[in-house]
Amino acid sequence: MRLHTLLFSSLFLSYAVVLATAVQCGEGAGGGALGDIVSSELFEEMLPHRNDPYCPAANFYTYDAFIAAAKLYPDFAATGDNDTRKREVAAFLGQTSHVTT
Repeated sequence: MRLHTLLFSSLFLSYAVVLATAVQCGEGAGGGALGDIVSSELFEEMLPHRNDPYCPAANFYTYDAFIAAAKLYPDFAATGDNDTRKREVAAFLGQTSHVTT
């Protein structure tokens, strides 16, 4: 279990470094419409255990960080019809919820 915690923490620390050093290329560089698919309320509902005090990364993974990270990957939830985009986001958040629970 300690290895799992170490890997999880490393993943999120890497994520933080990427966010801290990323430069967005242009006004609409990905993630722009993601807020239309996932509201902050839905994000909170789908990841209810992410702020658990026993989690080493508690209070780290926020809605704003999610939107900022999506801007780094312009193809994330940006292809296909609206239902396809929603399924892609749901799969990602489902996996995230599974890993953080």
